[in-house]
Amino acid sequence: VKAQIINEALAAQYELIREVRGEERPEVYGYLWGELYGLYCAGLLRFPEGTTVIHTDGGNACMAGNLEEMVRRSPYPTGVYQHISMFTGALSVRITSYAPRVYARELKRVVDLGMNRIFILNVGNVREKIFNLRQAMGYANHYPAMAEAAGPDGSAYFGWYTRTVLGTDHPEVADAYHALTEVPFAF
Repeated sequence: VKAQIINEALAAQYELIREVRGEERPEVYGYLWGELYGLYCAGLLRFPEGTTVIHTDGGNACMAGNLEEMVRRSPYPTGVYQHISMFTGALSVRITSYAPRVYARELKRVVDLGMNRIFILNVGNVREKIFNLRQAMGYANHYPAMAEAAGPDGSAYFGWYTRTVLGTDHPEVADAYHALTEVPFAF
């Protein structure tokens, strides 16, 4: 019943977009956030033809375990919604960064599947998160070059960032960024 109501709402929204924009086939996106991902995996959601389906990371920078299967069997073009930072539940004013190894692993999956038609990044406070933002955009724009700079597990990114962006070879600076990303994520 829930999927039926969602499908009816999607169809109605699509018709409104067509009417307002005056286009026969407007560009539209369908986000698979929360319970929508389960309904999509079960084959219960029907998006309008040509919809780009956006797979989300669930808020923890990690894509779903069955991502490869879902993208391969999907009739829709795909994109990704990736968190660069997230407020923790332990202290609402502190923002947690994810370790470069997470982006190295997860964004390789995304790029290997050709999911970079649209790449939506949730950056929180950009000034504090430019470290992770540069890595994610490096993967999105030219995956092989960033993979070479960051290393296969992303651990070389700390040194690359401090040398390339900050202009220093002092290991203490890279160590400080590493420590920042190892703060436990709490809800």
